[in-house]
Amino acid sequence: MPGRLWHEYRTDVGRTYSDRRPALWRCFAAPFIHAGVRATLLYRVAHRCTRWAVLRPLAALLKRAARIASGCEIHPAARLGPGIHLPHPLGIVIGPTVVIEGPATIFHDVTLGARGAAANENGPRIGPYAFIYAGARVLGDLTLGERCQIGPNCVIYRDLPAGSTVLPAEPLVLEGLSFSLRFDAAAAAESARELAGT
Repeated sequence: MPGRLWHEYRTDVGRTYSDRRPALWRCFAAPFIHAGVRATLLYRVAHRCTRWAVLRPLAALLKRAARIASGCEIHPAARLGPGIHLPHPLGIVIGPTVVIEGPATIFHDVTLGARGAAANENGPRIGPYAFIYAGARVLGDLTLGERCQIGPNCVIYRDLPAGSTVLPAEPLVLEGLSFSLRFDAAAAAESARELAGT
């Protein structure tokens, strides 16, 4: 394993185990134990393969292997710094134009990428030490500052300054609202006749 790849991988393992310099045996055991480490390792190898045209099919194969092995899809063209921690990687999607500058923690069912299908649109640039919680969507050409925290099920589509915390809106509670879940075939047929004008 080349030096830079080894450093990035060892930093990923260290964030997983909350250990700055993990033991060598942990680095070899981690992909078998943690799906998040497996996903980042396969991404890092696939990312190196995109540099040479002859290895790009291998990068696509590694991307599929990561999706099968961890339930996480990280495009090989994305640029992720060392120290990526995916505690529960199922459902994470990271697009090809995403840049994560340094250590970050990303929970399950998070989408990071461009807003539309425009070929020239950039994805988000995420500063170091970001926390992105379950179900969040960070979409479009925007910048999240250092140490940003994105709460669960938030949709972010504009820049956030360093140290920002975004929380989802409080749920709306409707009291006294009653409705029936029973299906009345005769009433449904009558409604259909009225709509048809017969």
